[in-house]
Amino acid sequence: YDNKLFQGFSKTEITVMTYKEFGCRVKYDVNDEYINTFDLIIADEIHSLVEYMGFNNDVELAHALRFLLSLHKIPIIMMTATEYYLTKLMKDYPNLYDNFNVIDLSDNKEIRRYGELRREYINHFSQIKTHLKAYETGFKYLNMKCLIYTKKIEDMEKLNDICEELELKPICIWSINNQRKLNDEQNKVREHLLKECELLDPYNVLIINKSSETGINIHDEDMKLCLVNSTNPTEISQARGRIRHDVDLLVVRTNQKKLPKTKLTLDDEYLNKYISKDEVYNLI
Repeated sequence: YDNKLFQGFSKTEITVMTYKEFGCRVKYDVNDEYINTFDLIIADEIHSLVEYMGFNNDVELAHALRFLLSLHKIPIIMMTATEYYLTKLMKDYPNLYDNFNVIDLSDNKEIRRYGELRREYINHFSQIKTHLKAYETGFKYLNMKCLIYTKKIEDMEKLNDICEELELKPICIWSINNQRKLNDEQNKVREHLLKECELLDPYNVLIINKSSETGINIHDEDMKLCLVNSTNPTEISQARGRIRHDVDLLVVRTNQKKLPKTKLTLDDEYLNKYISKDEVYNLI
């Protein structure tokens, strides 16, 4: 709420603000004097408010959520495509349902949906290498591209190294507000992605984190693979949703120790014997 105003918005009857600023404005608006200047409130991506508030019990975000879940004269529409965090909240506070009506459109056939031909699973992000390697020909000759999602910047950089080992052309994009600043090339790719909705050549692997979980739209038809290093249903759905068309393969992380059946072939030198630590790493 203390950021500088963005330039370029003409004066309209619509006010747009972050949840942080909204919480700051309603914090002491006990008689709804400020809120009653509006005819309607639309709270988009409402699940993100619940999630972000939980990071550090942010006061302004807590006030924003309290207000939106309370009864008011002004109508409030809350929207989300991923109800995971709301469902979790309702389990702890079931009476909250009394204050609003749920309109579930998840099975509505008129809603545009994006799918994938195959879904595979991993239980460690390093296994992403196997799936990237399987599409080596596509990357090399068919201009194929890939989106990878993971939370931590250090994991983004490790995935970047994996891609470079496979002679791919990766680039990482994180928040411009992060203490680690994007370099000029990353900023150029980010700007192109936001404006043109495609990954700038010559890159063929885009690695993002939570800062791009919502808000970016990729219409690049060559982006056929989506790899999500998360077990969180909201993160999986939102990260997959950044690619605005069907994809060939979606890979997601699973907590299950036993993955779907996989066939492995090992050299005889590793079988039926004790092996050293160095040999273990060589085997991997």
